[in-house]
Amino acid sequence: MGNEQVRDRSLKTIEYHPYRWTREEDVDAFVGAFLAALEILQEAGLKIGFDELDMARRIYGASSGRVGMMLRIMKASLFQAKEGT
Repeated sequence: MGNEQVRDRSLKTIEYHPYRWTREEDVDAFVGAFLAALEILQEAGLKIGFDELDMARRIYGASSGRVGMMLRIMKASLFQAKEGT
């Protein structure tokens, strides 16, 4: 039958809620994730010509605070920049 406690824990749904701009710790975490992704893009050679914190606020709005969506937006931007569009 196995360990029922471990089984119940492993089957529990894990929910990832979006960051909220009204909570300082969420803002710090979201901006940190954005800046880390931005640093990777810059190391790959993409030149960024905008205020990083302003862009973090704007991409928060576009992604509704979801890091996965933020990364998709940044990936699409990278492809467009490489294609020159």
